[in-house]
Amino acid sequence: MATIRDLSKKISSLLLDTDLITMGKGILKWAVVPILTVILLSIGYEAYDEARGLKYCRDEGVSESKCDYFLKYGD
Repeated sequence: MATIRDLSKKISSLLLDTDLITMGKGILKWAVVPILTVILLSIGYEAYDEARGLKYCRDEGVSESKCDYFLKYGD
C-alpha cells in the first residue's frame, strides 16, 4: 500500500515535470469549459422561458406591458 510520502512524491513530480501548456489545457478542459457551458445554458433557458411566457400572453390577448402581472396573478 502506498504511503502518503510516496503519493506526495508522485504528485509533485507529475506537477513539476508537466509543462505549463499541458497544465493550461487541463485546466481549460476541466474547469473553464464546464463553467462556461453552465452559464450559457442558464442564459439560454432564461431567454426561452421569457419567450414562452410572452407567447402565452400573446395567445391570451394580454399586452406585453401587463404580461408579468398576468403570469404572476392570472388576472
